[in-house]
Amino acid sequence: MFLNRHQFMMLPLFITMSAAFVFGYLDHLFPMNFERLHIFLFNLTSGGFTILYLTAAKKKTDIRIIMFFLISIIFAVLAFFKLYLFAAICGVILAVIAETYRRQRFSFFPWMFFRINDPASAKFHHASLLCLVIALLMSSFVIINDVYLKLFYFEKLTLDVFFLGFSFPVSLITMSIIFGIIESDGVKWLPAAEHAFF
Repeated sequence: MFLNRHQFMMLPLFITMSAAFVFGYLDHLFPMNFERLHIFLFNLTSGGFTILYLTAAKKKTDIRIIMFFLISIIFAVLAFFKLYLFAAICGVILAVIAETYRRQRFSFFPWMFFRINDPASAKFHHASLLCLVIALLMSSFVIINDVYLKLFYFEKLTLDVFFLGFSFPVSLITMSIIFGIIESDGVKWLPAAEHAFF
């Protein structure tokens, strides 16, 4: 039995999330720190893929989504093995891919953040894409600065701590989905409350 398009896209996502879950506990069995693989496969690969998939509105499979998925795995592996220059390059490529989706679905400048008439779910969706792009670009800069340039030094800002920032776009897209469900109820006072929360 052949998989339909949706199942074909979800199978790699399920495998990646399962692998991320395993890497989260693997350091109890082996004397290595698998935290980066755990973080990247969950937040960047699975989370970023989900954000782009929802942004594409489940239309015909776009090669950019597949590229993002594969390059984000490469990014995770490179960061795990501390091949930082190549990881930083991958981060910029991923940011460009995510930005093409953001520009296609929304706009370069997030004017909608300041408009009352736009639904809060769309604002959270746009914010998740914007934060994904910013996080990818910042991660590349932090990698280059921390390993090569050393222009800035922050004792509390290690690479592992910074990489946790990839969870923020996932939180925002989750809020977008939740607010989208709430908006369908048609309660009059909800839009004002949603914009206040945003």
